[in-house]
Amino acid sequence: MGLRDRMREAKKMEGAKEAKPSKAGQGGSSNRSIIKLDALPEGRGLWNPPKEEHIIDVIPYLAGTNHPDFEEGTVVEDLDVLVYKSTNPHFVSTFKMWDIMDPIQQWIMDQPYRIPTEVFKEVATKRMTIYQIWSHFSPEEEEKGIQLWYVPWFFMKKHLDKLKTKPRGGGVDIRFWDVDTGMSIAFEIAVSGKFTNAEGREGDSIEYSGHRFIPRDEPLPDWIVEQSMSLDMICNMRPEWEEVEKAFLRTSMKYNSKGGDKESGSGSSGSSPPPASKEAPPPASSHDETKTEEYKSESTPEPETKAAQDRKPIRRGLSRRNR
Repeated sequence: MGLRDRMREAKKMEGAKEAKPSKAGQGGSSNRSIIKLDALPEGRGLWNPPKEEHIIDVIPYLAGTNHPDFEEGTVVEDLDVLVYKSTNPHFVSTFKMWDIMDPIQQWIMDQPYRIPTEVFKEVATKRMTIYQIWSHFSPEEEEKGIQLWYVPWFFMKKHLDKLKTKPRGGGVDIRFWDVDTGMSIAFEIAVSGKFTNAEGREGDSIEYSGHRFIPRDEPLPDWIVEQSMSLDMICNMRPEWEEVEKAFLRTSMKYNSKGGDKESGSGSSGSSPPPASKEAPPPASSHDETKTEEYKSESTPEPETKAAQDRKPIRRGLSRRNR
């Protein structure tokens, strides 16, 4: 059954399943995302929107077997995940998304003293959203069909979730992703200032504003709907321990060197740092990835001492699907 037919069937069902809150909400040639480019059809790529006004359509998909929040076959509008962005490439946090311990969470817990806040902000998970979008920026963009957009939660999903929902807990009112009766999304991307990242490199601070829904003139065409893919099946949703550990070793020395002490959070961390990487640091991002809003959006607690962490029970190797 195709996506369009599946959506029509779901709307006929009384009390059809509403999109439950994502677990992420609890708590190009170059690809630093979790998307597996080699799994994409020929011609499909990542969307890198210019700093302009935009109108896009979000294309839903049928959840696959790797989805952390929905059963296979459920119609979903996005993929909401908690990822580590201190590595290249980025990785899904299996600890936050699947309750399976991962090397970076283990590193955080193994620090003998309180981790300095600036280090914790860098290494902690960030909430990201992946959309399938159809851009109407230009005729050339429209001809590309569906593109994949990997974007921080606070730039888009935060706003869309508010816009689509009735006030005072009234549920979803606008199913903007519906292929027949949905709506397009308009917004603007602009430079709002400058920032300096942890390495001292300067970049542009980006602001997304003016989010609003625009009625479509007609349903999404079949040639667009037929391009839809299960996003959880083309992303590295369950990275192996070894691949995360290898990537993190290239960046963790600077975190170890910043260490902390029991009281003030300064001094040596007490752990042996891995060999320093000789790779050049990546260029400054056009998005300010150290924004306080992004850090707070994950509902991540302040770093604790190892003694406090040791008192907490940790569920190791427990998959949400096997509970």
